[in-house]
Amino acid sequence: MKKLLLLLLFIPLVNFAQTINKDNNGYSEVYEVELSKKEIHKKVLLWIGLNYTPKNDGVPSIINSSEDKIILEGSIPIDFEFYYKSFEIGIRHTLSISFKENKYKIDFIPISAYQTNNDSELRDSNFIKRFLREKPFNNNEEFLFVQTIAIKEELLKSGLGYNEKNATRAANRRASKKINEAYSRYLNNQENWNSSVKNLFKDINEYINAWGDEDW
Repeated sequence: MKKLLLLLLFIPLVNFAQTINKDNNGYSEVYEVELSKKEIHKKVLLWIGLNYTPKNDGVPSIINSSEDKIILEGSIPIDFEFYYKSFEIGIRHTLSISFKENKYKIDFIPISAYQTNNDSELRDSNFIKRFLREKPFNNNEEFLFVQTIAIKEELLKSGLGYNEKNATRAANRRASKKINEAYSRYLNNQENWNSSVKNLFKDINEYINAWGDEDW
C-alpha cells in the first residue's frame, strides 16, 4: 500500500484537453447533435458574434466561410507561471468548424504566443509545442533537456551578449539548479493550457446544444 501511494505521488495529475489531431499541430473533436446542417451553421455564427473580438472594421475575424465550414482567427488568454513572474499569454490560433447533418467538427490550431500586456512575441519558439501534448512530460532527462533548450534560446535572444558556448553553459546550470520547481510550474501551466482549450470546445458545444431557434 505504501509503495502504491509513493507511485501515485509521482504521477502527474493533469486534466488533458481535446484529442490531438492527425497532424499533431492542434486539437480536433466531432460532435453529434439533433440539428440540421443549416441550424448548426446559424448557431455557430451567433456564437462567433458573441465570443470573438471583431477587427477594427467591426467585422469578426472570419477568414473563410461557406455552407460547409467557417474558419476564423483569434486569440485566447492563458495565465502562465515563469521563473521570475506570472504573465497572461495570448495564444493566436485558427478555429474551424465544419458542418454536416446532425454533426459538426471543431479544429483548433495554435499558431503563436505573445505577452498580452505588451504584444511582444515569446522568445521560446517551441513554447506551443511544449504544451500541445497527449501526456505531460515526466520529471526526468527529457524535461531537463526541454528546459535547457528553452533557457538557452531565451539567453541567445536576450541581447545580453550570449554566444552559443556561454549560453549553453549557463542554460545547463540554470535548468538543473531548481528543476523540481520548474517542473511544478510546468504542470500548473499544462493544466491551465488544457483547461483553456477544453473550455473553448465545451463553450461552443454547450451553446449549440442549449439554444433554440426562437427569436427574442
